[in-house]
Amino acid sequence: MKIIAAALVVASFATVARADEDDGFDTPKALAGKAWVMTVLKKDAAVDAPTKDKPLDYVVVGSAKECKSVKQGAAKDDKAFAKLRTCLIADFKANGGTEGQWMEIRPKQLDDVISELPRKYAKVLKAQAKDSTIVEGHFSGDGVNTDIFLALDASNHPHALWLAETQFE
Repeated sequence: MKIIAAALVVASFATVARADEDDGFDTPKALAGKAWVMTVLKKDAAVDAPTKDKPLDYVVVGSAKECKSVKQGAAKDDKAFAKLRTCLIADFKANGGTEGQWMEIRPKQLDDVISELPRKYAKVLKAQAKDSTIVEGHFSGDGVNTDIFLALDASNHPHALWLAETQFE
């Protein structure tokens, strides 16, 4: 009887410890964001494009020439989304991106995320993050780290996308 009770206490403690150590990696939301982005990065793959009723707001700080005309805005139709998609694909190809981990950003980490993008976008980004779950995917290659952030609604529909690049040596 004592052995069973001890096993239950240990099992309960292990479950609590895992919950306390939850780092946000590979959560269902993070994996949903990853699936959407990886589909977008496949040029001919079908992906739910934004609509007038469900637009995709974006802020892009990317170095690819295809990104010059898509710094900030809202994709509300196939044409606007195609332009954004072309930018994302070109950016990842240009930087030789190797996919890293995907994680869910906790609300207390949001200010750190926003600080990775130009300050002029801070207010916009905070507004886009409201009532959303923020997930991040990290890609690295050729001296550049690329982080892509998505604001997902309750049904895992992305309504905001932020792309940030940082140089490294």
